[in-house]
Formats: sequence, C-alpha cells, structure tokens
Amino acid sequence: MNGERKGIIFDLDGTLADTLDDIAAMCNRGLAAFGFPPRTVGEYRRFVGRGVETLVRLALPDTFADEGNFPGILARVRREYEAGVVDKTRPYPGIRELLDALAAREAPMAVLSNKPHDLTVETVRRLFGAVPFAAVEGESPGRPHKPDPAPALAIAKEFGLAPEDVFLAGDSEVDVAAAKNAGMKAIAVTWGFRSREELARLSPFGLVDRPEEILDLFC
Repeated sequence: MNGERKGIIFDLDGTLADTLDDIAAMCNRGLAAFGFPPRTVGEYRRFVGRGVETLVRLALPDTFADEGNFPGILARVRREYEAGVVDKTRPYPGIRELLDALAAREAPMAVLSNKPHDLTVETVRRLFGAVPFAAVEGESPGRPHKPDPAPALAIAKEFGLAPEDVFLAGDSEVDVAAAKNAGMKAIAVTWGFRSREELARLSPFGLVDRPEEILDLFC
C-alpha cells in the first residue's frame, strides 16, 4: 500500500453477500400475513438500500394508507427476517478471498449497513465470523444511517484514520453518497443490486466488476 495505511468500510447487502432472495422471501411472508400481494425479486432489487422501514413501505401496495397498521406490518417483517436471515444468503464469489487478502495486509475493515443492526451482526457472524472486522454496524433507532456521513466517520475514527484514507465500498447510490458525504473514496461494485450504468453515472472513485479489483485500489 505504498507505505500508507488505508482502511475500508463495506456495505453488506449486495456488496459482501447476495441477500436478495432472503429479503424478498421474508418481506413477502410479512405482507402475506396481512393479506397483501407479494412483490417480485426484481422489484425488491430496487427497494433495498435505505433501511427496512423504507423497504416495507415500497413493498406495500401503492394504495396502502393505513398508517396505524404500519408498525405491526414492519414488526412482522422483522420477525420473518430474524427467522431466516441466511437461509439462501451467500457471500459473492471472490469475497472471502478479498477479505483474507485485506486481513493479510492488516488493512482495517468494517461493515456498515442500513439493515437493522441485530440482523447485520448476525449475518456477518454467520458468513464471516473469522474476519477481523474492527466494527460491524447496522441501522439503529435514533441513529443516522447512510447516506448520512456520521456512522462512516465514527468508523474512520475507530480505525485511527483520516476520512480521505478510507474507502467505502457498496453497490448503490446510497453508498456512493455516504462515501462522498464523509470525504471518503467511494468504490462502486457492479455485482450487486444496481446496474453498472447506474453506478457509473455517480462518478465513484472506483468502479469494480470483481472483488479482487478492490485490492488494486490499495496499491
């Protein structure tokens, strides 16, 4: 790394792990419990990225107006997800090798997700339990989440690094915005839930098609 210490913050859904099938299944089970029709996996690809509350609101029918019932629907979706958080979820090809290579370089690593905190921690524990992440953070009530820069900046402080020495890798416009808002270098990954064309329009610091390309940015 040319003698310079650098760190990296990873998004989870669509970046480290393909969680889409589990997200779609748990949300559809929650919707069905209240008599709402299911959404397709393709629709959920567009809905993810801004937290579970936004996910559920987007998944509900356009005619939904029963705000008094929304907390119950949200709670049911969360329970469904907790019951099957990694039923089908798997790391993307090449991710384990990337994390091992970064660990070998002693690069500080963390996970920052807009998935609820407890589910983020549990998913990372099950899939990447041996990886020495300095922090694993998800969405918590009353705490700002991406694209707000505060959580990323707190992780940079934990790394002991200035924001400009930290990369933030993710698969969506939310992640690129979070990196830019925090003064970090945005890495947009094309294997997740957004197209390469969409990500390119965001002008990230790096646009990568394979996990191993992230290592090149550390050189």
